Amino acid sequence: MKVLARASADDKFILVAGIKDKGEDEDRSSGIVGMTGEGISDADALIQADVGLCMGSGCDVAKDNSDLII
Repeated sequence: MKVLARASADDKFILVAGIKDKGEDEDRSSGIVGMTGEGISDADALIQADVGLCMGSGCDVAKDNSDLII
């Protein structure tokens, strides 16, 4: 398991997309990618991740695009 903290919304999206692309390029699973977010700008990364987690205090856009609200 690897954890990246204090990332911008763009960094989150790039990270999720890169991990998933690497798994597809090598014809193997890269594992399950989970992403947390709470702002409007995090919505794309939450959608791209296998499991999107939003904080209960997050905005409605992030909650609507998450799989779980914590």
